[in-house]
Amino acid sequence: MRAIFIRHGESTGNAGVPCHDLATIELTERGQEQARAVAASWTEAPALIVTSPYTRTRQTAAPTIARFPGVPVETWPIEEFTYLQPSRWNGTRSAERMPHLERYWSAADPAWCDGEGAESFSALLRRCEAALARLGLDWEHLQELNPRLVWAAGTGFGEAGPEAAKPAYDTV
Repeated sequence: MRAIFIRHGESTGNAGVPCHDLATIELTERGQEQARAVAASWTEAPALIVTSPYTRTRQTAAPTIARFPGVPVETWPIEEFTYLQPSRWNGTRSAERMPHLERYWSAADPAWCDGEGAESFSALLRRCEAALARLGLDWEHLQELNPRLVWAAGTGFGEAGPEAAKPAYDTV
């Protein structure tokens, strides 16, 4: 199995236009050009095209879908990580959100959720694990392919108990 992950082309949000609904942000003309370049770069047809429900990801995939009309297309819940509550940040530019983003990441709390419409880092990881499992890239499948594979995971305060959600990390 070979999986190729492609991030969406340049969006209006990336270009500094204020965002109002994360799901409906569109590609810029440059992003459209990037999507066409990705479609032209395929040397063979993919077996499956997966997009998130977000407009910019569907727009990025559209030229590839048009080039390979016989390839199945599926929409999975693989949209970007929304760690700030959208209703509080609608209409803002990324520069205005930056102090809040920095505060979020420096807190290093995987269980913290900013509010309705946002998700915790732990929830994002569960979505990632589910997507990898759908691709056959979960531990069970990978271990079958390579029994020598080592899967390592660590927690600062255990996976359960009163301190499980506490942040804990160090330079490795």
